[in-house]
Amino acid sequence: MKRLFPLLSLLAALLLLPACGQAETTDNVLQSTELMAGSHQTTQSVTLTTEKLSSKDGTVLTLSVENQGESPVLLTADLDFDHKVTVAPGQTGVLTQKVSGVPKTYPFEVHAEEAGSLVDVVYAVTQSTT
Repeated sequence: MKRLFPLLSLLAALLLLPACGQAETTDNVLQSTELMAGSHQTTQSVTLTTEKLSSKDGTVLTLSVENQGESPVLLTADLDFDHKVTVAPGQTGVLTQKVSGVPKTYPFEVHAEEAGSLVDVVYAVTQSTT
């Protein structure tokens, strides 16, 4: 029995070791929160504005858009056309921006590439840790 106790103790320690390792790596797990989602079908530009956000809930803000229309659409953040993303019909496009530490709102826009064309999109805005 005296020889069995050290062996059982070692076995118990080896079984607990992986659990201890997992506790250390959970900080690197991606955390993502969907802030808004929906669809729009319009000939106007669509503006999607978040509530006030700060980086404490994640540093990356992502707009994901599926273009269900027949014309390309443009994704912009805060009307910054220098960093636009074009999404072809039937495709999905993603536009990201960094979230600052100071709480503020973040506007995204979806525009028809050709003025007056139908914007027919399904979208989601998420905030994540990476």
